[in-house]
Amino acid sequence: MHGARLFLNGSALLAACALVAGCGVFDGVRVEGAAPTAIAWHGTTYVTDFQSVPWDRPDNLGLTQHTYVSHLTWRQWGGNRAVGKGISFDMDCAPGCLEKDDSIPSYPVTLVLAGLTRRAHAAYYAHASLSPADGRPAPAWSEPDLDDLTLHVPEK
Repeated sequence: MHGARLFLNGSALLAACALVAGCGVFDGVRVEGAAPTAIAWHGTTYVTDFQSVPWDRPDNLGLTQHTYVSHLTWRQWGGNRAVGKGISFDMDCAPGCLEKDDSIPSYPVTLVLAGLTRRAHAAYYAHASLSPADGRPAPAWSEPDLDDLTLHVPEK
């Protein structure tokens, strides 16, 4: 008889706790403090050229089949963005665009790499943007749509 009474008292206590807990008001999730930041990458970082060959902080880069960037100097490299300045050459410019000395036309550019994507032992930039360094429009003979390029990133 005492076992049944203990069982009923225990059941009543559990029911009372559930009832009280269920009557509370839910105010949503309360978050305090700064949001967590991304963990900085400390391994090797690459950018791939148009043939998917990886380069670490390259001096020269074949960005597309027709656009080659040389004399690159990097102000930032290895973080979420890489920023470099160099000279862009259009290897397949429209007929009649050669310079007076028959050299391939070029102009100073800023190359911004973004979309750092981590793989097993390295990270790769997934996007590139090439723009004239002086803020003016790109020359008419230059390859179009170089402000938003998707770069190859290895699967694994």
